[in-house]
Formats: sequence, structure tokens, C-alpha cells
Amino acid sequence: MIVLNTRLLTPLLTVAFSIAILICGVTMGVTGLWVPLAPVLLCLLVGRPKWLLTTYFLWVMVYEFVSFLFRGECVRWVDKGLTLLLLLVLVAHRIRSSSGFERFRILEAAAGVLLALTIASGVANLAPALGAAHFVLSYFRFFLIFACARHFLTDRDSRFIYYLMGACLLFQLAINVGWQLGINPIPNFRAGSVDFAIGTLQGCDLVSYFAIACATLFVVGFFNSRRPLWKFVNLIMVLLAVYQVWISYTVHAYALLVVSLGILLLLPFRDPKKRLWLGATALTILLVSCLPQLPGIGTGTRSRSALGYLTDNFNARNMRQRWERMIRGSKGQAYRDVCYHSTWELHCPWLGAGPGNFASAVGRHYRRPLAEKYINYVISAPTTQRYIQLSEGSSVTGHTDSGFLAIWSELGPLGALLYWGLHVYAAARVLRLIRRGVLPDDFHQRILAEAFVPTMAVWVIINLLVDVAYNPFLAGGLWAWAGMVWGARPSRTGPESRSAAPADSGDQGRFPVPAQS
Repeated sequence: MIVLNTRLLTPLLTVAFSIAILICGVTMGVTGLWVPLAPVLLCLLVGRPKWLLTTYFLWVMVYEFVSFLFRGECVRWVDKGLTLLLLLVLVAHRIRSSSGFERFRILEAAAGVLLALTIASGVANLAPALGAAHFVLSYFRFFLIFACARHFLTDRDSRFIYYLMGACLLFQLAINVGWQLGINPIPNFRAGSVDFAIGTLQGCDLVSYFAIACATLFVVGFFNSRRPLWKFVNLIMVLLAVYQVWISYTVHAYALLVVSLGILLLLPFRDPKKRLWLGATALTILLVSCLPQLPGIGTGTRSRSALGYLTDNFNARNMRQRWERMIRGSKGQAYRDVCYHSTWELHCPWLGAGPGNFASAVGRHYRRPLAEKYINYVISAPTTQRYIQLSEGSSVTGHTDSGFLAIWSELGPLGALLYWGLHVYAAARVLRLIRRGVLPDDFHQRILAEAFVPTMAVWVIINLLVDVAYNPFLAGGLWAWAGMVWGARPSRTGPESRSAAPADSGDQGRFPVPAQS
């Protein structure tokens, strides 16, 4: 009988994995190199949930870019696998430390009702199991990300989230400006067109939404900073974020930026200087939008200047025309079809058409019959000219999809009310903390809290126009942000952990009141 010497185990495993990596690399290409390493990496991360959550966000930050470089369906499912792994790790921690695990009464009740509605709707409409699972993993993952952020992250990690948003903005900006100037060597089939952005997110409109959140965050950081150096750094980040919105040529994003700053202006800040500077900033943007057409200041890949494009499109007359086209065009027709006409084809309109069975990104992807009839006819237009006509020049205001319609069509009106009501509730909760003056004394967590309210409000507005509720980076990042500013965290060490867990009701879960000097 041969007994294996334990000292030989490490070199033997090293040789075995080296052979496995070589075989996968030869047979599957560059992406195959990760096949034998992935299980080892995941096993290491399971014991370190904070690292696992960080790995998830680093992946969803770049997965669109990776899928652009390495096309394949397996790349699209990596975030779903990480989501399931996060769920398993969270459940394991819940079972192991049930006494000190934080409870969220309103969120848990709403999640339970939504899950029951989803199951009932799927059974009543005989929705395909694969599409239903895909829908839940895509549209409900924000519950999981929020819970993981509350349980695995500490208040000190707000600094990490703050810096991560800045790093992601710089990464996206470097890629897109490189493509605009022609110095980015990575080929992009959309280069030279309006929708050229493929980086952390795919599509200029999605990049704009993230840049709006960054601009709001760093504006608050600028006003809260006391040191001149940090004021200067935050000011530079604000300018870069606004520039990213500017070069995206996304007209409705310009309006959303003004809306975000306007909501920020209405927050009950005790410092009058904040109101003064925020009002001056919003007024400057509005005045620029009313300026006449200006001469070119650098054309790049477009025949008109960026400022000329801004002043020509972002004005009262143009916005009114776009609103009228949206109401009378494909977008308005989609709302009428989903909320009224399609109800005659549903078994139970109050339960919707079933998860992954209609207007969600999942239903559109699997080309379900209702999606083909009421939604996909725009993207399936026989000619480019017909597509431009149906989509109002490829604007999101002319697209037939939106996050609101995705939930309404598949979970019914009650499901849509619960789903989007939770987003409104999250913003209202943090706003209540601001009004009571119980924000933390920590610099990064304070600015995260103050910038969260306008960001969440803009997020709801965005999903009335376009469906981004399933986006793992935008939706997940927003609810990880919510977890950081939700309130005081329970102490998980010591005998007081059982009574320290805050709930969603009453005065519990507030930020501690800073000591007055």
C-alpha cells in the first residue's frame, strides 16, 4: 500500500493544475484559462464574504466590456453564478448567526409578497421555468445585494464605495475619450456613432446615468469637504462626470442631471452655503441650455460641436417636442398596450403575464409571444429606416421597453406598486434621517447619505423611460449604496448583539447622533 507523503501534496497539486490550465488554454482559448482556476478562487472567496461581494462588483463593473471583447453566452451568466454564490453565503451566515442577524421588516415582508406573486403569476400563466429563474436573478437581486452590504460591510467601507465610484468613472471616461480621439486601440464597431460607449456599461445612455450619480455624489463631497485639496479633487471629479454626460449626446440625461441637482437643492441642508452654491450650479446649467447655437469648439467624430449639440437639443422647445413624440409614438403606445390592450390576453391581469414572459429584458431575450407582439416589433423592424422611424431616431423615448413596464407586465399592477414602492421607501427613509439631523459624522458616509436621495429619485424616473432595473452594476450598486446609509448597524460581537439589530419601523436603525462640542 502506497502512502502519499503530505510534503508532496503541494507540488503534485501545482503540477496537476498547471496541466489542467494548459489543456483548457489550448482547447478553449484565453477564456479557458479561468476554468480550472474559478473553483479554487470561489472556494477562497466563500470564506471571505466581503471579498466575494467586492469580486462581484468588480466583475459587473467590467463584464460588458469583457463580453464585448470575448463574445460568448457563458460570460453573460458569470454574474448570475456569483449572485447564487452570494445567496448561499448569506443564507449560511443567517443560519449560523440567526440571533445577531439584522432584520428588515418592511423589506422582508415586501420581498415575501413579491416572491409569492411571482410564483402565483408563473403558475397561472405557465411561464417557462428557465425564464422565470432568469427574471428573479436579474430583477430581484437588489434584495440580496442590499442584505449582503448590510451584513458583510461596515461603516468604514463607505470610503471604499466612494473611491470605487470615482475609479469606475475614470476608467469609463478614459475608454470613451480614447475612442473619441482615436487613440484607444481596442476596436469598437460603434466608434463614430452616437452610441459609442462600451466600457463599464454598454451604451451611452447607461454611461450617462452612472455619470449623473457620480456628479451628484462629488457635488455633495465638494460642499462637505473642509480641506482645500479635497474640495479641489471633488470639483475635478464633478467636472469629469459632467463632461462624461456631455459627450454622451443623451438629451434626456442632460435633463436628469438638472433634476438630480434640483432635488439636491431641495434637501433640508442646515448650511445655507450649500443651497446657494447648488442653486448657482443649477441656474448656470439652465442658462447654458437657453443660449443660442455657438460656433464649433472641436468636432471630433461629429459635424457639430458638443456645446452646439447641447444648446440645440436641450431647450424648452426641443424637450416639448420630444415629450409629445414620446406620448404619441412607440413609447406611449407601449404603455397603452401593456397597461390596457394586452390585459385581454392574460389569464389574470392582476398577476401579469408571468415572470420572464412579457416586457422584461428576459422576456424580450427569449422572444416570448407577448414580447414579440407588443415590444420586439421595434427592434425587429425589417429595415433600418423603419427602425429609426419607430424608435424616434433610436432615442430611448421612442423605445417600447421600460423598467416600469417590465414589472407591471409580468407581475401585474400590485407587483409594480410593491417593487417600485420599495425604491421610494428607501429614498424617504434616508430623507427622514437627513431631516432629523442624525447623519453620521464620518465624511464619506455623510456624503453618501446626502447624495443617495436624488440618485434614487432619478433612478425611478430613468426606469419610466428605459429598462435598467436588471442591470447588475447600476441596480446592485445603488442598493449596496442604500445598505451603507440605511441606518445604524447592529453590533455582532458581545451579548448586546441580540438587542442591537434595528428594524424598519419606529426610531430604530437611525444613525447615531454626533456628540455636540
